[in-house]
Amino acid sequence: MKLLIACRSGPTGSVHGSAGGGKACRSELKLTATPWQTGTTMTHCEPGAWIILDSKACIQPFGVCRASRLTSAFFPTFEEETLEETGDYRIFRATNGVIEKQFKRRTGSLISTTFIEYPIKNRRDWIRFRDAHLDPHAAGRYPTDARWEAIKQEWRGPGRRQEVVSIDGGSFYGFLRDWMGFERLSYLLFDEPDLIHEMMDYLADFFIQVLEKAVTELEIDFAIFWEDMCYKTGPLLSPAMFRQFMLPNYQKVTAFLIEHGVKLSWVDCDGNIEALLPLWLEGGVRGFYPLEVAAGMDAARLQAQYGRQIVMWGNVDKRALIAGKDAIDAELARLAPAVAGGGFIPLVDHSVPDDVPLENYLYYLAGRKKFHF
Repeated sequence: MKLLIACRSGPTGSVHGSAGGGKACRSELKLTATPWQTGTTMTHCEPGAWIILDSKACIQPFGVCRASRLTSAFFPTFEEETLEETGDYRIFRATNGVIEKQFKRRTGSLISTTFIEYPIKNRRDWIRFRDAHLDPHAAGRYPTDARWEAIKQEWRGPGRRQEVVSIDGGSFYGFLRDWMGFERLSYLLFDEPDLIHEMMDYLADFFIQVLEKAVTELEIDFAIFWEDMCYKTGPLLSPAMFRQFMLPNYQKVTAFLIEHGVKLSWVDCDGNIEALLPLWLEGGVRGFYPLEVAAGMDAARLQAQYGRQIVMWGNVDKRALIAGKDAIDAELARLAPAVAGGGFIPLVDHSVPDDVPLENYLYYLAGRKKFHF
């Protein structure tokens, strides 16, 4: 999991500034192994300036973008282990402990995967998983002492405030779903609510302990939580359950972040998040991404409803980039009033799909410049 990303994009300013209505570093994510590029994750900060991201650094011709990592999820990871393999598929235990079946035939960046077994099925499994992989003080969660001191010198030195530094805030539903599976988690919310309370309460304290060193020793501009707990028409658990299990823990972590100068928190959640958005606000989260258009999300409508209570990234319909230039023009025109309203950075509403032609993507980037965003 990413710890920090510091990004400076020359005259365009910072994402943090844009969230408050200024100009912004514009970033778009391209999946790996696409028809455009194989083996490299591409991020686009300013039309004409590609950034190449890897686990150590990112490089671009018009500015500086640096990244470091801390493991604020489970650590150490599981050893990947092949359990069965044929010419068509492979069954293996992944580094997150999940037994998966992946088919070898692939036509793009996405791999057809079946999740066979999860590492947590009951309280006994949880305790074993927690003790083995969720020690907040485990050696290796942070960079080496020498690297950490270098990071502090770089990011707190002259010119530091030209850069934006973000930190991962954690995940409650999303992590448990990955470790238990959607079906089992859904049953346990009803059948064993005490266990879900115990797990989410532990995670809140765990995130605080892991993040304390970073937020104490560095200036962090914003935190990003991850959940992916909604589908096309609404959330995967009720707002009442969010309030019962998650809200107190969001409040606890965001209060800690605010106390340490991290006043802005975002959540990355796919699907239609409207039923949960007021609860996230109550929990101290003001930023929302990716606002998927196919799920009915509309930045202008949210802006009219919530005003400057919220800030947003996303809401560029990825399907318009597939459809062609006329659709791209119409999509950018649709978003122009919301951009003018402030507090909104338009980005493709999640990863750019494989079936977006490069020509269309470049046309989209040029169109952003024409619309001044």
